[in-house]
Amino acid sequence: MACKSRSSVPLTVLDSSYPTLPHQADTRVDQAILLALVRQESRFKARAKSSAGARGLMQIMPRTAAFITGDRQLAWRKGRDRLLKADLNLAIGQKYLTMLLGEEYFDNNLIFALAAYNAGPGTLRRWRRELAGVEDPLLFIESMSAGETRKYVQKVMANMWVYRNKFGQEPVSLRILAAESWPVYVPQDQRARYNAGQHWKLSSG
Repeated sequence: MACKSRSSVPLTVLDSSYPTLPHQADTRVDQAILLALVRQESRFKARAKSSAGARGLMQIMPRTAAFITGDRQLAWRKGRDRLLKADLNLAIGQKYLTMLLGEEYFDNNLIFALAAYNAGPGTLRRWRRELAGVEDPLLFIESMSAGETRKYVQKVMANMWVYRNKFGQEPVSLRILAAESWPVYVPQDQRARYNAGQHWKLSSG
């Protein structure tokens, strides 16, 4: 008989539907949110390419990769396929997510950061201006004009909660959202630590 997780879902089903990655030693953000993004972006296919040109596990756009790393070659035709390398793609994707969660962008607001990852920071800022009077986070999600982004935010957050459960962690953001408040990113992995300067650091433990 298959073992069961805390959610009473057989582990064989949970592991196949919500797999992990062999790159955890370099994780700069919690596994739960990293894996939630990868599951939605590429279904764990390292060589995935979108019609828009996004590449790899975290579906990074070449121009975004060039901006994040300062390596302009990543935006060029000959350099774009470097983003299909899992380690590089994960490193850039995590750095981008860290930036979006930082105080200069969306200050740890999960909904804003995830929406910006999908639609772009500029688009998210425009929606915030247009929806300035919307205080309910769920209403904000439903009011975003891009259906793809609405579904994206919902699915990534749901993925994250499943991974939180799988790793024996508390779904803090789910409880905050259930209380009709804006969910914030609260790191729970020992390897990921968020300091006062808004930068992720790897812990030694």
